[in-house]
Amino acid sequence: MMSDLLTSLPPGALMMLAAVPLVLVPHHARQVVMLLAIAGSAFSLTAGAGQHLNIEMLGFEMSLYRADHLSLPFAIVFHIAAALNVFYGWHERKATDHVAGLSYAGAAIAALHAGDLVTLFIWWEATAVTSVFLILASGTQRARRAAMRYLIVQVASGV
Repeated sequence: MMSDLLTSLPPGALMMLAAVPLVLVPHHARQVVMLLAIAGSAFSLTAGAGQHLNIEMLGFEMSLYRADHLSLPFAIVFHIAAALNVFYGWHERKATDHVAGLSYAGAAIAALHAGDLVTLFIWWEATAVTSVFLILASGTQRARRAAMRYLIVQVASGV
């Protein structure tokens, strides 16, 4: 039952969902939750090649999870990078950094598995928003200016 749920979600979506309550989790438990979310997302890759989650919205058929033999190696590399990021940032105590990092990785992995342009656009913009929070993490005025410049360029590139 649980494996069916994990393989039906787009890879990366579980990571984004797990990022939301991370601010409430104590520091070391937060690292474990992040690694479990990455592992769960990686498990969803076992669904194999094909289109796994199609929905119809506003008259468009959207393919939220499309896997093929080219996306699989990239997804594996993205998941490994996300896990390495957790280990690299283990000492970081600010929950917002972890939320932004896990959300960004999840959005990037979900974008990799988008099966149509609308879904790709949605996940691409999600990476833009989450990366702005990564840039803002230092809390300096310089970071705020850089984040706004980045957001403008990123959103414009998606349009």
